[in-house]
Amino acid sequence: MKGIRVLSLLDKEMNAKIGKKGAAGDITIYTCKQGEVAVELIEPTLYPEKIHPLVFGLALSDFIVFKPDLASKELGEILASLIISGKPGAIVGDASLIGNYTKGTPLAQWESIEDDAIKVREKLLALKNGWKDGKTKIIVDQVFSLKSIGVVVLGAITSGKIRVHDKLTMFPLNAPVEVKSLQLHDANVEEISDGSRVGANIKGLDAEKIERGSVLGSGMLCGKKFDAEVKVPAFIKDGVRKDRKVFAYVGLQYAEAGVSADIPAGGSMKLGITCEKDFTYEAGETVFLVDPGRKPRIIGMGTIA
Repeated sequence: MKGIRVLSLLDKEMNAKIGKKGAAGDITIYTCKQGEVAVELIEPTLYPEKIHPLVFGLALSDFIVFKPDLASKELGEILASLIISGKPGAIVGDASLIGNYTKGTPLAQWESIEDDAIKVREKLLALKNGWKDGKTKIIVDQVFSLKSIGVVVLGAITSGKIRVHDKLTMFPLNAPVEVKSLQLHDANVEEISDGSRVGANIKGLDAEKIERGSVLGSGMLCGKKFDAEVKVPAFIKDGVRKDRKVFAYVGLQYAEAGVSADIPAGGSMKLGITCEKDFTYEAGETVFLVDPGRKPRIIGMGTIA
């Protein structure tokens, strides 16, 4: 089954019409399935009070749907964040309402979808996902332990395949684990791939040692320091400064971090990023830089070298 992850900046009512509500917290997942395709809508539920649900959605999604609200005081930050992310997407409703804000930006090329849940659902089910073949990588978003079966981790498989009896590693702990069983949308299966949501029963590691944002897979890099080619848009006043702490986000991981140099507004360069805890990452992965004391709070995006 093909899995597609979509950051949904729609209202809750439309999300509920498009998919079935599932796991809820700082982000809420709505799932719609048709044939061999399953779409996960990622709603940044606690945004704008907290910035990390929006960053998580940007990091995990293959596509974005956005219904502009001209009365929202967060409109500017949302538009800035979408521009910084570089992700493809679509405007739900009348795109001309924000034409003055998006002119000359990638958002001006986004298509418009009629403000109708059925039309939006049809569009999302026809999308391609960002899954790629190769080494196994599952970004863990939930973990729990059941007396009857043991430790279960849930998350999206972004590359490779996972099979029953696979011997994998839980990063950044570098702890070996074995896959006892797998579930895909509540059905027991032998193998999962193609961007689907994974439920994996594992042995070899206690649940309390596994943090949200951990990566189950193989061949990942870990450490507090990494380099990235970072771009800072022209509208980020003061750019990125090495004398000011930021937060680095990779997947569902985030931590306070320092950078090795200043980048002015509109600039780009290779930066050294030093985090306060170990991150799991791979070359080519996206890192977002966030300053909670500024608006917009997302101030830059980079590609890990």
